Amino acid sequence: MSADIVVGIDGSVGAELAWAADEAVRLAGRLVLVHASSVVDSAAYSSATLAMMRADASGYGNRVLGEASSAVAARHPELPVSTVLRHQRPADVLIELSGPQSIVVVGSHGGNRLSGALLGSVSQRVAAHAAGTVVVVGDRPHRGQGKQPSPDREILVGVSDSVGGRAALDFACAEATRRSCRVTAVRAYGVFGRGRHGQIYAAMPGLRAHEAAVLTGAVARARAEHPELTIDARLADEEPAEALVAVARDAELLVLGCRHPDDHWPSRLGPITGTVLHHAPCPVAIVGIPRTIEPDRPVAGEPAILTPGGSR
Repeated sequence: MSADIVVGIDGSVGAELAWAADEAVRLAGRLVLVHASSVVDSAAYSSATLAMMRADASGYGNRVLGEASSAVAARHPELPVSTVLRHQRPADVLIELSGPQSIVVVGSHGGNRLSGALLGSVSQRVAAHAAGTVVVVGDRPHRGQGKQPSPDREILVGVSDSVGGRAALDFACAEATRRSCRVTAVRAYGVFGRGRHGQIYAAMPGLRAHEAAVLTGAVARARAEHPELTIDARLADEEPAEALVAVARDAELLVLGCRHPDDHWPSRLGPITGTVLHHAPCPVAIVGIPRTIEPDRPVAGEPAILTPGGSR
């Protein structure tokens, strides 16, 4: 598989650059380094002031991209690398460059400054609105960094009975094949009436059996399609976000599906994914699924395109 791996560079050579470069090598793709200066048109600046600001920003951006390119060349000298420098908001540029066949990689900058606020605003917006797959890489070291392929390493994937969930499981299996590691499929569900000492006072009849059936079916399909992989199943009666964060502590990658409402696209992140992104101890991949929109029909909530003399 050949694909573009697009990575946002904000001025520091962080863990997201190393992850993106390694992934581009695994996919035999191209690495695209992106720096956006955020110097945009504004009535607050004169044209001369704006030109001066952009010149300064361009000089800085070229230095940043040059340093990042050198770092990649030292690690992967044969990897094709291109650069993009824009005077736009970083999230807007990365969303524009995203696509069904690309992977956008961003860092969760802002991490460890405030408890429970590990995700920067750029990372959050890109994860919520980009097309295709987005990988959010934190600054904290994790078990998979720097290790050679091994069946002892694992990729975790959250299992759901949805198009997004199936896409996530497929992506996790493909990644595990490339990395020569195993997959652990996790299905977690909350229970009602859990007491202070852990006992469960009440649960919906048949709930665990239903959840187990969903997990078993998903894993059976994946094993049939990827017989070369070791695919384990884990069922947890915990809240999904808490369970995923807990089991991800030793994982190389956590893979989640995204949701896509058919009528509009305000955010592709559900509450579980949003919470996991803020607290995950390993890189998180949010796997996108394509939207199918009938031609010549405006998307609900968006303005129609009008032609002269025409109507909606």
